[in-house]
Amino acid sequence: MIYDVINTLSSVLQKSRTLEEWPTAIKTIIASKTFEVYPNPFNDTFYFESKTQGQLDIYNVALQHLKQVDVTLNKNTIDMANYDDGLYCISFLDENGTLSWDIVVKF
Repeated sequence: MIYDVINTLSSVLQKSRTLEEWPTAIKTIIASKTFEVYPNPFNDTFYFESKTQGQLDIYNVALQHLKQVDVTLNKNTIDMANYDDGLYCISFLDENGTLSWDIVVKF
C-alpha cells in the first residue's frame, strides 16, 4: 500500500516538473537530490542539510502546500510535530535556481 502511494506521488511530481509549467527563474529541475534529509522516517523533527541556501516547501500526499522554510547553509531543523503521521513531499529550490525533491515519512 505505502509503495503504491509513493509511486503515485512520484509519478505526479515528475509529470508536473517541466519548465513549461514553471516558467519563472527556475533554471534546472532535477530528479537527484541536492540535499540530505535525515532521519527518514522521522517522528516530529527531521534535519535538512544543503550546501546552498534556498527555499524548502512541504506538501502532503494530496499535494497541498503545508509549510515553507527558508534554508540556510548546512544543518536546518524542520519541526513537523503539529502535522499528522504520513508521507510528505519536500521540494527545495536552491539559490542557483535548481529544484529538487524527495519524499519523507512521519510516524
